[in-house]
Amino acid sequence: MTCSEKECQKPAHTRGWCRMHYIRWYRHGDPHATTKKIVRGTLAERLWGHVDKSGPHWLWTGNVNRKGYGTLGRGKRGDGKVLAHVAAWEVTYGPVPEGLFVLHHCDIPACTRPSCLFLGTLADNNQDMCNKGRSANQQKTHCPYGHEYTLENTLHKKHGRQCRVCNNAYERRRRAAKRAASV
Repeated sequence: MTCSEKECQKPAHTRGWCRMHYIRWYRHGDPHATTKKIVRGTLAERLWGHVDKSGPHWLWTGNVNRKGYGTLGRGKRGDGKVLAHVAAWEVTYGPVPEGLFVLHHCDIPACTRPSCLFLGTLADNNQDMCNKGRSANQQKTHCPYGHEYTLENTLHKKHGRQCRVCNNAYERRRRAAKRAASV
C-alpha cells in the first residue's frame, strides 16, 4: 500500500500517508506544508505576525510554553526569549519597570491584546488569582483526611490553612513524643 497523496509512491505509514506527509500533517496541520510560518523583522513585526486579531482576544498562534503562554525570540541568537504578552506590552507601552510583571485581565495565557494586559507585582498577581477563584487551594473543601473546612474547623497559618482536628491530633502526638523523649 502506498501513500494516499498524488504522485507519492512511498509506502504508507500512518493514516494512509507516508512518513514524510504524516509528519508534515502532524507538525503543521497540512500534509503539503514544508515549514512553519516564519516572520522576520523587528520584534513588533514578528510579534503581530503570529497574532490572530479576529476575535475579542488577540490570540498568539506561534510557539507556546507548557503553561500556554506564547514565546518568541528577542532578536539575535543569544538574546533570549520573551513571553508574547510581555512583548505586546513592550511594543505598545514601552519597557516593563523593574519589579513589575505583565498580568492578564482576561486570564487567557495566549492573549496579547494590550487592553487585556496590566502591570502589577507578584502579590497583585496572586491576589488577582485568589479573587477570581483560580487558586488550587481555594477549590479544596476538605483536608487530606476528609475533614470539612468550616469556620470552626479551620486554622489559618503562615503557610495556608489547616484542619483543626488534624492539627490537634498532630500536637497530641508531638507532645507525647516529647514527654517520652524526656523520660
